[in-house]
Order: sequence, then C-alpha cells, then structure tokens
Amino acid sequence: EDGTVYLMGYVGFDTEIPIPAYVDAINGEFFYAGGVFYNSDVTKVTVSEGVEYMGGVFVECEYLTEVVLPNSLKVMDGYCFYYCDALTTIDLPDALEELAGRVFYYCGISGEIVIPETVTYAGYNVFYGSSNLLLLVTPTECPSAWDSDWAGSNSVIYGYDGAEHTYTFETNGGAAIDPITTKYAVTLPTPV
Repeated sequence: EDGTVYLMGYVGFDTEIPIPAYVDAINGEFFYAGGVFYNSDVTKVTVSEGVEYMGGVFVECEYLTEVVLPNSLKVMDGYCFYYCDALTTIDLPDALEELAGRVFYYCGISGEIVIPETVTYAGYNVFYGSSNLLLLVTPTECPSAWDSDWAGSNSVIYGYDGAEHTYTFETNGGAAIDPITTKYAVTLPTPV
C-alpha cells in the first residue's frame, strides 16, 4: 500500500546472498519458518544501501560468518540474529537508531562493539547469550530510554570517545609504573 518493498522469506541454496537495493525492509515476522533465512546454509549476506529495517532475519543460521550492514539501516528489531553461533563480529551502522530486545540472541559475537551515538533506544538483553563482549557507548551513563538490562551480562564502557588516553600510576613506594595507553577514558578512584 505505501510502496515499501519487504523481503520476507528466502528459499534457496546460495551461501552468499546480496540483498538488492530496491528492498526497504527485511522482516521475517510473517514467514512461516520464523525467519527470512531460517536454518539456511548462508555464510555471507551483504545488505544494500536503502534498507532501513531488519527484524527476525537470521534464525539458527549456524554457518553465517559475515554480514555487511548498510549505513541506511535505522532499526534492528528483535531476533535479527538468533542463534547464529558462527557470527563472531559485526559492525553497526553509524545511522542506527534502535536496537530492540534480543537482536543478537545467543550469537558467537565477541570482542568490541561500538554502539553508534545515534542509538536512541536499546531494548531488553540486546546481546543476551553473547559473552566476552566489550560494548563501547558514547553517553557517560545508560540513557533513560534504554532498558537497564540492554547489554545482557557483557561489559560496558560508558563515555567512550574513541581517543587514546594515557595514564601514569605510581606504586606506594613512589616508583612509577609504565604508563598505560588505552582508547577508553577511565574514571579512577581518588587515591587514599
């Protein structure tokens, strides 16, 4: 009715899938098997610029290792990546606005993920079941519109600014310890 083109299901045997530019949204909510790429052998998906919405897309895609998301993507709805164990990294688009609950539900993602400044909403347990993640967030505290359990059991650094910071410490005896350089701003307790 409104001219929006949805990709709602995929049946096939290709392992690398390019999502065409004329698709506006990828939504597996109504697909009979519970996801656009339900339990498929897909290993790599490149989503073209123009797609603004994804939800219920990759369900139990055990071979999925690479997803290229477009900068046009604004909303990642629930269960975008559901039990995708082989997916170990993801780069979130700079224009992303919403991360609904359980977007990366039990995925193999590890390492660091920068949450874009543009994200105004993060739902319940966005990264539930993904462990060993360090989530880097620009705000200095959890925004009020975000669920307090948005990160699951993962570590979060608030106040991330992307710059390198150098800290110098001294031992109790006054001898200097080698400086520590990190890309994370750290708030240190006042020495006693």
